[in-house]
Amino acid sequence: MYAFVAGDGLPFVIHLSSPQKFWHGLADAIGRPDLKNDPRFVDKEAREKNYDALSELLTEIFRTGPRADWLALLEAHDVPSAPLYTLEEVFADPQVRHLGMEVELRHPKMGPVRLAGSGVRLRETPVRMALAPPLLGEHTEEILLEAGLGREEIEALKGKGVI
Repeated sequence: MYAFVAGDGLPFVIHLSSPQKFWHGLADAIGRPDLKNDPRFVDKEAREKNYDALSELLTEIFRTGPRADWLALLEAHDVPSAPLYTLEEVFADPQVRHLGMEVELRHPKMGPVRLAGSGVRLRETPVRMALAPPLLGEHTEEILLEAGLGREEIEALKGKGVI
């Protein structure tokens, strides 16, 4: 897995798993077919061994154009890739909108917050998001009680500043 920032400042990822077709597609997409047979990158093991060198090389190349152009080229060459979205981009994504994944919950300090809900859809046991993410330490006592600590032990930890 590799993450890059395109020339327009927008991030994206590519995945080069085992099938050689992904590596060959990437080399063609970036206009560097000569890299297909470069001993440093010729197969998955070589690319893993030379991860930093490949990442540096690709970083320079991907800085030369906008994310949308690179993603279109990568898709055209069958290279697994995807944008890394900001929250605004997440909520604007057609698939996220189609699935109704935007959830608004009330946070005790921040008020209403928008979150991306689960993409998993189960008829019998639907995923429900009812609570905002907890505050730091909000559930510490309950977790420690469930783990078997007694109230005196918890108070002692609080007194020592551990929790």
